[in-house]
Amino acid sequence: MQIFRKSRLLVLLAVAASALVVWAVPAAQAAPAVSHRAGYTVATPSGSATADARVTVPTVTCSTQQTFAAAVVGPVMVTSNGNSGALVAIICSGALPSYVADIQINGVVTTFGDVVNPGDIISLHVSESAQSTSVTVSSITNGWTESLSGGGGAVTAAFVGTSVANCISNGACSTLDQLTTTRFRLVRVNNRPIGAPALHATASNIVSSTGIVEARTGRLALTRKAFTVRWVASCQPDPSTNRC
Repeated sequence: MQIFRKSRLLVLLAVAASALVVWAVPAAQAAPAVSHRAGYTVATPSGSATADARVTVPTVTCSTQQTFAAAVVGPVMVTSNGNSGALVAIICSGALPSYVADIQINGVVTTFGDVVNPGDIISLHVSESAQSTSVTVSSITNGWTESLSGGGGAVTAAFVGTSVANCISNGACSTLDQLTTTRFRLVRVNNRPIGAPALHATASNIVSSTGIVEARTGRLALTRKAFTVRWVASCQPDPSTNRC
């Protein structure tokens, strides 16, 4: 009898211990860091890089909580002379949406009047070195192509994904109005799939200066060169700056 009671006691103690583990309160987690980009970034220690992608233009539902909001999708080179990118800009002027092709070279943006609609498939290419930059935006859907070239800069990183725009010095940007899921395909950096182990690509989400996660980056597909960016929420802009 005594042996039975001891065994039973040990079982009860084991069950109690496991219950304590199951119901333990997890440690508090730090708030997510502010980030203006949702997608994948590759460090470029060589100082030069190329990036390519095909993007399906998402549909935006513009809110009326601010007079102007903007996001861009496509590859971007982060450089010492200002960013360069092959981009589709998604703009909300109040409740009115518009979609335009943009080429940015060392921080200078050129906007084109070609037809861009939600659902269009756009091919995007950017290449930059210390000596020169070359950028091309082509609509596979509508058959047009725009290209520009210019001076170069030291490239520190290549990014492909969605970025919020209209940012100011304190880190606040336009709110990200509701977008349908943005699909990136045939994504390559330095002629390799962005998910190639040698590139060590890192994923990021868009997080406003007020701590709101506005867009999340999906996992890379098995091909290692396709992923999605999914809208989650829109931050509430500060009335004094029209940003958050």
